[in-house]
Amino acid sequence: GAENEIRACIERQARGERAYWAITLKDDPGELIGRISLAPDNRSRDQRGFWIDPLFQRQGLMTEAVERITAYAFLELGWAELWLTNAAGNVASSRIKARQGAELVARIDGEYVSGPGVREVWLLRREAWQEKRSRSKLK
Repeated sequence: GAENEIRACIERQARGERAYWAITLKDDPGELIGRISLAPDNRSRDQRGFWIDPLFQRQGLMTEAVERITAYAFLELGWAELWLTNAAGNVASSRIKARQGAELVARIDGEYVSGPGVREVWLLRREAWQEKRSRSKLK
């Protein structure tokens, strides 16, 4: 399954649909512990996605990675907003979005590997992100 996912990621990136970054440990950059992706707005309301090995959750690693990719989208690419989604039950993912200044705008039906579920839709505007960033240590 992992092999198929990586192959699909490479194909999407080659088509320019989505960019992917590996998340590795600073002291062991050869060990893949997660990934993060970014896509232009294609009206899917799902521009940034991420996952991390459960062994490395709750250590601030995803928060750090998300902040870097968000900065890239807003500061390097000049995007005004990011549409973000997560499964409604994924509290950690929701918390990351809220900490960055994203606003929960909808709850819709979604489809996941495990089956149907509720998906939260968030909107992160550059100005809200910059305001949160200026008041935090995530610079």
